[in-house]
Amino acid sequence: MIFALLFIVAFVVSLVAYLLTSRWWIGSLLCVGLFTVNALMDSEAQDYWQFTLIFGIPIVFVASILGPYVVELRRGAGLEAAIDDTVEIESQRGTDTQSSDHQNQQ
Repeated sequence: MIFALLFIVAFVVSLVAYLLTSRWWIGSLLCVGLFTVNALMDSEAQDYWQFTLIFGIPIVFVASILGPYVVELRRGAGLEAAIDDTVEIESQRGTDTQSSDHQNQQ
């Protein structure tokens, strides 16, 4: 359960960091760094820090890469739709201009 919460927190932190900086590695570095420092500084869990790091760092790293990946997927779909809309509007303007020129000539 704790690793699921860790995954969600790392995902959200890296997503926000990516939205602010547009660099995926900053979110990953921030998440992994904070997790490592937190695991090593926890005085109550000193006996389990190896277990925490061995299983926690891969989870945090994957979650922190997944956040920017999802943002890029969403931006890519939105960007393609915006480009298609722009092309359609420009083509409609071109046909409207041609038909009005044709009417003006008559």
